[in-house]
Formats: sequence, C-alpha cells, structure tokens
Amino acid sequence: MTNQPLFELLQQCVVRLQLPDKLGTGFFVAPGLILTCAHVVSQSAGQSVNVYWEHQKETYTAVLDKQQSVDVEKIDLALLKLNGIVPSHSCVYLDTLAETGNKLYSYGYADRGELREGKVPNGEPVSFELEGRTGDDPPLLKFKQGQARPGLSGSPLLNQQTGKVCGVVKTTFNRDLDLGGLAISTKDVLSVFPHLLAVQEQFHKNNTDWSTRLPKPSPEVPSSKLADQIGIVLQDNSSVSIKDFRMN
Repeated sequence: MTNQPLFELLQQCVVRLQLPDKLGTGFFVAPGLILTCAHVVSQSAGQSVNVYWEHQKETYTAVLDKQQSVDVEKIDLALLKLNGIVPSHSCVYLDTLAETGNKLYSYGYADRGELREGKVPNGEPVSFELEGRTGDDPPLLKFKQGQARPGLSGSPLLNQQTGKVCGVVKTTFNRDLDLGGLAISTKDVLSVFPHLLAVQEQFHKNNTDWSTRLPKPSPEVPSSKLADQIGIVLQDNSSVSIKDFRMN
C-alpha cells in the first residue's frame, strides 16, 4: 500500500538545480540548505546555482555552503545554501535504515529529451527496489527495477518501509532501460555533514508534518531515532542550533 501523503510531502522538499550546461536535483535537509551530488554542481565553485522550487513555483539562487568540506573524489556530495529570504518549508527526514528488498521511491528532474529542445524537464516520480550495498569504499546503495535517467542525480531516495530518506541518487546503470542505479547512503551523508544530525532532530521535533505521515512501525525495524542508528550522542552537537541555518 502506497503512502501518497508522504510522497507528496517529499516532492515539496525537492528542487531543480540548473547550471549553464547541465541540470540535476536537490532537496531540503535543513532550513535553507539543499543536499545534492557534487558532480551536479561541480562547475559552481564561487558561482550561484539557479534553484527552481516547484512547490512554490519560484526560482532562487544558492551557493556552496561555507561548511562544505568534502573529498568529492571519494564521496559525491554537496550542500547548497539559498541566498536571501525564503518562505518556511519542510525538510526530508533522514534515516540510515536500508535493507535488501526495501521498496524505494524518488522524485527528481530526469531529462527525457527536453534539453535537446531547449526546454527544462518537470519533476517526476520513480520507484525502485534495494538490492543491497556494493563493495566500494564507502559502500553505495544498489537499486533495481526503475529508470534513473540523467537529471535524477541528487534526488532523495525514500525507503517506503521506514518512511524516511535513506540515500541520495548518484548514478544510473542505463539511461534508457529500467536497470536502476547507485545511491549514496544517509550514513555517509551524516559522516560528511555531522552538523545535520542535530538540526534534523530539532527540525522534526518542532515540525511534525513528516512524522504524522510515517508508516506504522514494523517489528523488524530497529530504532527510528537517527542518533541511535549511527551511534552519535546528540549532546556532542548541543551547540548546533536550527537557528544557525535560517536565512537572515
């Protein structure tokens, strides 16, 4: 049984990222902060990225966040910070739980040929199934049974069992066939950006839009508390406040 209200909320958190010669997807993980793949914004160092927020039908600009300190050769991740003042918005709920066989859902701006015609694609959903983890260092999530076209890079990968985002879509196996692809796990997202842990906990404590749409807990699912899953004590991040990430 699908969770349409949660899918719709996920879509509200997703944005289209556009550079002069490429596009990709990103999503809100904290107020004003957008997570995506580094290769999507690799040409944006010191420059602004155009951000189209479909939910608000508005276009903004963003720059690489000052807390960016990623070895992009090893982990293909980037954090963008919106310029100026933006309306309040929801943020995805990050989670590290992902088991073989889990049904996955994503939403992004896959290119179906629009770019050749001088147009930009609209957002669209896609579903996958998790096959497991690769032997890479760090391991990547391997998913199947869905078409991951170019432009979907940087999209959130929602685990339908937990109702939370377990990864970031990184690459496809074939742009024309339903062969799935690879994603960066949320565990590695938090290893690169550990300050997001406290911000996530506080945001979803104050804003219950996501929590009220979660599926009923299953006996097979261990702790849903993010800090418990990755073994981080929140007191260590007590100096980090959600206010630090709001726009002035």
